[in-house]
Amino acid sequence: MYVFIGFQMWIVTLIFSAFLIYSVEGQCSSTEDSYIGDLCYTIYNQQLSFQNAQSYCYGLNKNLGVIHTTLQSNFLASLVRTKTGSNEALFWIGLSRPSLNSRFQWDDGTTMSWNNFDSNFPKDNLNVAESVLNGKWRTMNGLEALYFVCSYDPRKVTPGTAGPTTTGYYTDGSTTSTDWPASTQTQSSSSGSTYDYTTDSTS
Repeated sequence: MYVFIGFQMWIVTLIFSAFLIYSVEGQCSSTEDSYIGDLCYTIYNQQLSFQNAQSYCYGLNKNLGVIHTTLQSNFLASLVRTKTGSNEALFWIGLSRPSLNSRFQWDDGTTMSWNNFDSNFPKDNLNVAESVLNGKWRTMNGLEALYFVCSYDPRKVTPGTAGPTTTGYYTDGSTTSTDWPASTQTQSSSSGSTYDYTTDSTS
């Protein structure tokens, strides 16, 4: 009986793995990209400042990593940990604000609809990084050189192979020559919750 159950688990794992491979190959532009929650992610094993990482992603027709779900956040933490071989690494994600009194906004122009900040660290900087240790976010000085991930929506954007530029490409096809997204599009939480920017909490 245990052998049969083990065989069933192996079959389920095989089918699930095949599905993941199909998802990556069928929807992302590269088999090295990871398809998680309707977005494709590319992990880079190099360390750049926030702005340079952002420009690098823009030059490839991508955004600095946009994360809208816990699944995406945890999966990326695991992938970056494996890619870098570090259990303590931090990596830039595409969440930032122009000033300490401003709202956080994602690199594709969507507003933050859920809170994944580590309560053990103050939110006293403008740019956000994620820890591979627990998948939690913390604000960081943008001049810090960290690993980073880029993201894109394969249904709306075809990534390029050009080098970094100062032009941002967003999932709606628009571009910007500034460092801060001009879009005011909002992102609704899948659970129907709302985000309170004054308290950094989700209700």
